[in-house]
Amino acid sequence: MPKSFVLAISVCILAGWVYFNWQDSGTDPKIAQTKEFLQSFDKALENFRSDVGAYPKPRVGLKALLEKPMELQTWKGPYLKQLKDKDLWGNPVKYGLEGESYVLRSAGPDKVFGSKDDLLIKSKGI
Repeated sequence: MPKSFVLAISVCILAGWVYFNWQDSGTDPKIAQTKEFLQSFDKALENFRSDVGAYPKPRVGLKALLEKPMELQTWKGPYLKQLKDKDLWGNPVKYGLEGESYVLRSAGPDKVFGSKDDLLIKSKGI
């Protein structure tokens, strides 16, 4: 086989590998939109924490940004105009705490929590 033919095939294989890996690396516009959506909760959660001294408890969840939990005297919300708690694939957004940080998670395109395409944002903590 001529060297130019082998080189051409190698370039085609490399180009195909790069293309397919690039396609899988987040070109879906819903991924970027969902990341922005999750980040949109940050200001409300930080304002809540500033007023109350902690992030909402997981049992109350993001609902605490809209409706005053009975036990919170320093709540000054609502911190959101409305609560949209489903991602762009129609799955619920999971809210939780890890130490002093909050975590928001979307199941991502495959709609399965705990898989490699989950989208996650985490606060820096108190």
